Amino acid sequence: MTKETDGRIKSSWCKGLTKDTDKRLAVISEKLRVKRQYSKPFLGKCHSEETRKKMSEIAKQLWESGVKDRESYRLRFLGPQNPSWQGGISKEPYCAEWTEWLKEQIKERDGYRCQNPDCYGNCSELTVHHIDYDKKNCSPDNLITLCKSCNSRANSDRDFWKFLYGLGVSFFKYGDGQFQEANA
Repeated sequence: MTKETDGRIKSSWCKGLTKDTDKRLAVISEKLRVKRQYSKPFLGKCHSEETRKKMSEIAKQLWESGVKDRESYRLRFLGPQNPSWQGGISKEPYCAEWTEWLKEQIKERDGYRCQNPDCYGNCSELTVHHIDYDKKNCSPDNLITLCKSCNSRANSDRDFWKFLYGLGVSFFKYGDGQFQEANA
């Protein structure tokens, strides 16, 4: 069931706040910047001659094993062959409350803005994301508006994103448009 306040879903946790005006968002943004920096350790560097030879050998082995194009290579990693396979959970249905109306209410609550404090700002198409990654949990406290780019980023390192997005919804709330800590 949805939690409503005066007929509307309660407000976004970081609506109107920026890393320039809110110390918590500045800290989160800095942590994300450092995380990005170390998640691409090869950025701006070149492969050594030895590494290029190894890569060439692997490509030759793939070619000889029957992988002649990108499509046949891609097909080798579908379904259970994929290292990220989780037993087909993406095929599970959403809960009955997962409607266009609910998604629109969440986007409205969040001010039609991506709620990732470190959003790159390169995508204007908005989606509604399940913070705990459980499609059957359609509680507004478990839903957050993200742009497609941030929603895609949230599919890796799920524990980190679950913590970050859960932090905002769990610990903070708005009361009459004023930002307050949830325990206050």
